[in-house]
Amino acid sequence: ELSYEIERWASTTDGAYVWVKVPQVNGTSTSDSIYMYYGNASAADAQNATSVWSNGYETVWHLKEVPDNSANQIKDSTANAHHGQSLSTPTQVAGQIGKAISFDGTQEINAPDSANWTVSSSKITWEAWAKSSDTLYDILVQSTSNTFPEMYLAYSDPSFLVYYHNGTDATNILSYSSTVGSSNAWYHIAVVRDDTDSNGVNDETTIYLNGSSTGVTDRNATDVFPN
Repeated sequence: ELSYEIERWASTTDGAYVWVKVPQVNGTSTSDSIYMYYGNASAADAQNATSVWSNGYETVWHLKEVPDNSANQIKDSTANAHHGQSLSTPTQVAGQIGKAISFDGTQEINAPDSANWTVSSSKITWEAWAKSSDTLYDILVQSTSNTFPEMYLAYSDPSFLVYYHNGTDATNILSYSSTVGSSNAWYHIAVVRDDTDSNGVNDETTIYLNGSSTGVTDRNATDVFPN
C-alpha cells in the first residue's frame, strides 16, 4: 500500500484531493500506474501524511484551513510540525489545487523559527502555486524579517524575483533572478538556491516557472534589486 494524505474529501460536491507518494510514475510511460480502491464505507482511514512528505521536505502547507488567527492552525503535513498562524484573517479562496488563501498586502502567515530553517544551507528549494492581482511589489515567501541571512520570493509585475541578503555585503544585494509573468494568472513557481561552486561563482539561483527553468543567475554583489 502506498502512503497517502487526504487534503480534501467531498464526495457529494467537488470530489477529493489526495496526495500519494509513488516510487515512480513517468509522464511518458505506458506501464507505470497506481490503483485506487474505493466504495467500502467501513474501511479504516489509513492515510499517513508524514510518510508522504519525507525525503527532505521541511514543511508542506496545503492552506486548506480557513484562517482565523488561531495558533498552529495552518497545518504542516510533515513530521516537523512547522504549523503556521495567520496574522489577521486573510480570505480562503479557490486555488489551483484545492483551496488557497488570498492576502490583502497587510496579512501574512507566520511560523515559529526553527534551526532547520536556514537559507545559508548549501542547497534550498521553495515551491508554491501563486497568483497576484497586484501590479506593485508582492512578497510571496520570506524566510525572515529581522535576522540575516534572509531570502524572499516576490512578484513585481511582470517579473518574479529572488532576493538573498547576508547582512554583511556593502550593497546588501547578493542575487536575484527574474522572469516574465503576468498578473491574475496562476503559476507554479520553484526557486532553487545552490551555494556550491559549480562555475566559480557561489549563490546560484534558478527560478522554475511552470516546470521550465528561466536560467541560472549567479551571485553578483553589484546587482541592484529591481523595484
